[in-house]
Amino acid sequence: MAPKSLVLAALLLLVATAGQAPRVAEAAATVPVNMIVSGVVPCATGSNINVAAVPVFPNAKVQLVCSGSVVASVTSDGTGAFIINLGNAVNQPTLLAALLGNQCNVVVVTPLAACNVNLGGVTGTLTAPVQVLTTAAGGLVAIIAGQVFTVVGGILPVVTGLFSIV
Repeated sequence: MAPKSLVLAALLLLVATAGQAPRVAEAAATVPVNMIVSGVVPCATGSNINVAAVPVFPNAKVQLVCSGSVVASVTSDGTGAFIINLGNAVNQPTLLAALLGNQCNVVVVTPLAACNVNLGGVTGTLTAPVQVLTTAAGGLVAIIAGQVFTVVGGILPVVTGLFSIV
């Protein structure tokens, strides 16, 4: 059984947020909610690559591909990290629908030999699925296109899954 303090905190949160959903949905329609895709590109082969356990891939060209079309391109920084700002979710229902429908992937188009010459013979493309973070903990809850999301500082975070060679 949960401690009494945890139950009390949950009850207070429920009471404090009761009746807020319409106001949150209204705010989401008028306040920009930027979709941000972020991740770290690994310099490795295989499937379900743990980025924390392998070297990173600096200066890799990364594309966001949704429903077979390239939506955006960026280059990872010196630590292999990248950020793609897709703009306001409310103004891009088709892109939001593709993200929600798990129809988007991050694809690394720079050959792996650029980060490790020993990987020059690797065939395939380094790819990772992306997903929108839904409410779990923290942040402002926003309702966009009938879906409930966690919005932190006006940002709808979209994260990469594990990279694999496909």
